[in-house]
Amino acid sequence: MRDYAMTYTSKLPNFICTQVTRKYIAQTGKDDFHPEATVMENLTYYEQQEHYKVMMVNDRYVDLSHDAVGGTTSSGDFGSLLKSTLSPHADATIEFDHWATLRGNECYAFSYRVTSGNSEWSVSVGKGDKSGERIIVGYRGLIYVDKKSHKILRISLEATDIPSTFPVREASDTLDYGYQTLSGQEFLLPLKAQVMLRDARFRSKNDLEFRLYKMYSADAVIKFDTDVPAPLPDDQTKEQPSQPQQQPPK
Repeated sequence: MRDYAMTYTSKLPNFICTQVTRKYIAQTGKDDFHPEATVMENLTYYEQQEHYKVMMVNDRYVDLSHDAVGGTTSSGDFGSLLKSTLSPHADATIEFDHWATLRGNECYAFSYRVTSGNSEWSVSVGKGDKSGERIIVGYRGLIYVDKKSHKILRISLEATDIPSTFPVREASDTLDYGYQTLSGQEFLLPLKAQVMLRDARFRSKNDLEFRLYKMYSADAVIKFDTDVPAPLPDDQTKEQPSQPQQQPPK
């Protein structure tokens, strides 16, 4: 798992895709999320760096930076979550948790924990404002590893040890990877992420989908599709029960 995470981004090609972010909000203590905005961005991955270009918000063309859209934002979905969690510096405590099935693939599901002293995951509020705050948090979660290929198909993070004085009370992120074919080659790339935050008054939920992957080249003509892709079916990200199996050896 660590070897895979450390080399994952170095094996990715340069590519472009469409990132669709559906933003929802609800009052704290309630689950009735209401749509807040739909954001479409061109995402270019070039030389292991992510570059965002916001194209549309609620079906209207805009000229905004990724961070200027407002509300909950996230970045770093193309490998940094894996690398920072499984790096030697993180010193994560990892244990086998259960068997699972994702997108038809039998998986090991491992639980893990990273302390705040070893963490690189940050949560911030008031970005771009002088009164903004940013903290490094510890976190825990699950890592799903394909039983056959040993590739990581999902990683989830849940913040721990958030100071009681910090405005954000809860934060979590779940990232699923799916196979994409680019120029005749198959790569395991981000499929969908869900980012959730809660403060004293509201809960926010961002459903991010990564669609329409294409190989990037210097002479490529980048065309933006104005039609918002339909949401991914639930079976693409829903964990399925697995047949009981013997636990892997310690």
